[in-house]
Amino acid sequence: MSETDELPRQLRLLKGLVIGLGVLLGVAALVVVFAVLWKLSDRSKPAPAPAVTAPAASTAPAAAATDSLPAFGTADLALPVGCAVESATASGDRLVLLVGGTDDCRRVVIADLRSGKKLGEFRFPAAGQ
Repeated sequence: MSETDELPRQLRLLKGLVIGLGVLLGVAALVVVFAVLWKLSDRSKPAPAPAVTAPAASTAPAAAATDSLPAFGTADLALPVGCAVESATASGDRLVLLVGGTDDCRRVVIADLRSGKKLGEFRFPAAGQ
């Protein structure tokens, strides 16, 4: 074999290698996409609990309750010393605050976003109390 015959053979091998690696890269990308979609559609996890809301006082449709809320200015929701808001979630016209800190602080506070008033709270005392 001459040197000119060897060059096309090497180019064919290199071309085959590039095509093979390209196919492998495409298969790997499909596997990643499939794995992400599989995790997103995993139905074995329990559904999140629905938000707890008090019944509406009016007979207006629920959609009207979530329209723009009027401003109420500044509202104070007092917390005991040593307590802090760990998270806050708005649902409709309700504000749900998760309060933590010491054992005496553990509670969920629910406030009305329309008036800024505290509607109630759930306390979680330690087992011995």
